[in-house]
Amino acid sequence: MNVNNESLLLSFFNQYLFNEAKQNIEHIEYFYQTTPSTSGNPFIKELIDSIKNYNLDAIGEPLFRSILARGGKTQQEADQLMSEILKWKQYNREEIAPAAKDMRDVISTAIIRKASARFGNSSTDFLKYLKNVNVSTGDTEIFSSTSLDKIDINSIIADSKDSSVKTNVDFINRAYESNGYCLPTAQLMVVSASPGSGKTLFCMNLALWFASIGKKTLYVSLADQSIRDCLVRLGSIAFGITFKESNENIQEVYNNLVKITGSNLDISINSAGTISVDQVINLTMTGGYKCLFLDYDGVLKVEGKSADENSYNAFGDIYNALTVLPRNNILTVVATQPKVSSYSQGGIITMADLSESSKKCQVADCIVTISRISSNDSSLALFDARFVKNRRGSLTKTTLIRNQARFIEIPRGLAEQLKMETEEVSYTDQQIQAMAERFKQQEQNIKQAIKQEQKQRHDNPFT
Repeated sequence: MNVNNESLLLSFFNQYLFNEAKQNIEHIEYFYQTTPSTSGNPFIKELIDSIKNYNLDAIGEPLFRSILARGGKTQQEADQLMSEILKWKQYNREEIAPAAKDMRDVISTAIIRKASARFGNSSTDFLKYLKNVNVSTGDTEIFSSTSLDKIDINSIIADSKDSSVKTNVDFINRAYESNGYCLPTAQLMVVSASPGSGKTLFCMNLALWFASIGKKTLYVSLADQSIRDCLVRLGSIAFGITFKESNENIQEVYNNLVKITGSNLDISINSAGTISVDQVINLTMTGGYKCLFLDYDGVLKVEGKSADENSYNAFGDIYNALTVLPRNNILTVVATQPKVSSYSQGGIITMADLSESSKKCQVADCIVTISRISSNDSSLALFDARFVKNRRGSLTKTTLIRNQARFIEIPRGLAEQLKMETEEVSYTDQQIQAMAERFKQQEQNIKQAIKQEQKQRHDNPFT
């Protein structure tokens, strides 16, 4: 960043930098003491002492005003510096990242200066000191440990406020919602469903939703569909029309999709086996995306291996690599197919049914499975959808009916009734929702009648 050393020190009061600055304050203090432009500066000393002596939640404007006064700043200078401090404090994790790098450069420079001063005449001791010096860092590429009482809770709380969002899928929201805290975007979500069940539609729906609320989203298709196929499906999802209607009105569909998403949805259509996970990660990271939807993992190109060679280890490597995206606050949703036996037998798909490698079960933050529950001779697409793993929420489940490209929640009892349909039937979204509401009302009426009868028996035991 192109800021002077004094301004850089002000950035350390941001919630994402304060804890790391506090844990390395000796190195930071040494840097400022040994830099001619800041050595002996009383304002710099006051700022460093406040990082040493206070927790972030105790440092408000009154304390800053007293620091500025003790640092010899005039009223006008104090007002300008307060404005700069507030600016730094408002930065989110992504915006403060350049300052984080500069802070780590300051710490590294201080360590090198210390090593040079102490061991300038011995290269061996110089390198030994650098190897063993204690540095507390939030950089996950550096192997380090953190004492429990020094965990950066400020960043964790800030992330939970700034990096969670409601989706347009109610059962996902129910899994996380608590005091306004919804789906954390810094997650790796795996969506598992058998072929033809709608995992692509499920992922497309979420991708469309995130783009529509301003999240820059990348949808990567590895399923040999054309860009027209993709637009037809998105149109059906967005506007509740059939695939046929979406295809016949492709120009109007396209125009309205652009109105919904603006420039927030990017689409990458690729043939199976041509794209590697490293290429996906590189495009996601360099493109500034907040959400990645990868459809699907089974057809990723595995560098240096044939399609059937060492599949278990290959998929372990793929999912290990993907974890870099959630660590950079990018919601990563990967579609996958379960083992053939799990859906050929018509059962509920569990976490143990995920194929190729157990690594995806280990590293995924949440896993959603979508299992078809309608009988083979039914024309209705009925599904059991559930969280089979959820590190930060509950294991909710629901019953869905798929109408064209849309999934609609319905009561399980209604699904059991609809499974009995033997003739070809077609419902609109409104009709499905009306049936669901009537069924819920009937259930409520029955429950109320039972309660009333139980009350009467309690009040009149001899009747």
